[in-house]
Amino acid sequence: MPPPARPAHYPAAHRAMRYYRIWIYACNGALLLGALAFCTAAGRALADYRRTLVPGLGAAQPGFLYGYAALPAQAGLLQLLGCLAALRLSERMLNAYWFALLALLVGDAAIGVYWAFRFERVCRELRPQLRIRLARDYENDVDFSEAWDRLQKEQRCCGVTGPADFAAFNRSALPPSCCRIPAHSPAVTSASLAIISVTSPAPFTPVHCAPHTAACAERLLSWLRRTADALFVLGYCVIAFLKLCFLGILRYEIKEMIQKIRILRSELGAGEFMDGSPIHGGPLSQTVVVNAVNANGGVRTHGGSPERAGEREALLGRSAEPCARRSIHDEPLSLKTINGNNNCEMREFARGDYRPLAADSAATRI
Repeated sequence: MPPPARPAHYPAAHRAMRYYRIWIYACNGALLLGALAFCTAAGRALADYRRTLVPGLGAAQPGFLYGYAALPAQAGLLQLLGCLAALRLSERMLNAYWFALLALLVGDAAIGVYWAFRFERVCRELRPQLRIRLARDYENDVDFSEAWDRLQKEQRCCGVTGPADFAAFNRSALPPSCCRIPAHSPAVTSASLAIISVTSPAPFTPVHCAPHTAACAERLLSWLRRTADALFVLGYCVIAFLKLCFLGILRYEIKEMIQKIRILRSELGAGEFMDGSPIHGGPLSQTVVVNAVNANGGVRTHGGSPERAGEREALLGRSAEPCARRSIHDEPLSLKTINGNNNCEMREFARGDYRPLAADSAATRI
């Protein structure tokens, strides 16, 4: 009775790729954590009210458009592509994963050069642009006025360069957010101050309050530099560095994985053909290559054409070190070496796939 046909994705083929899958999963996990950390920091910066006060940092700024497209790709789509490629053992998907990683690295480098020049220009033009906007939009633009008052109150500052800015703008009174706790003058008692504060806002002027002396431009510039430093560390010292390292590692690993995928496909095809051989009661229509694995991981090719054996040996290359010391046959075989870090899984595949064929001897010659 012939044995049941093997499925297209034989379990041994999946066991033979565990090493490469671990590498791809580790790379995806590290990149995902870095991308999520960068998204968190960038989201906090975009949602901060101080960003709206900085000229040239609007949400629709051209420099942010790349981030809107690249961050979702690096925080989910890239990992999905890599995991699917590893699960399906697809050569095209593995190559697409590597080139997508390369494209994102090149894009990160390009946008980094852009922001290196753009950021210095924003910092250089911050003070004059703020003075123009404060004179034009304060008390005229509700959003800007609320954000500026909040900045002065939370950062304990007044004006762009100091309280004198409001006098230069022909304003007779300082805004309440510019002042500390009002200084009590002899004419103002605590009871009358309480009544005034309940019934109506106190007319804060330079006479009735002690203004903050710090310049708001300095506080805003300090926040801007801290945010840029945090994003630079996460974006380039973490994410871009990981991409660069993984590109170099995965180039070798994916190339070797593709070679092993081709070998496994040829082995699975040979195993399916052997189900119809005279050993299993079926006709023999061509010569099949069957490989025996010795105790030290060497491979001996029996039967088949020399060209087929040479092709397989060229793909396998040399071995790093043996996976196990046990032997599945008694016939001494000549040693040949296998290339790569996946020798253990490859030998597991060979033993699991061809054990029914090697029941009587070390190798079957047809």
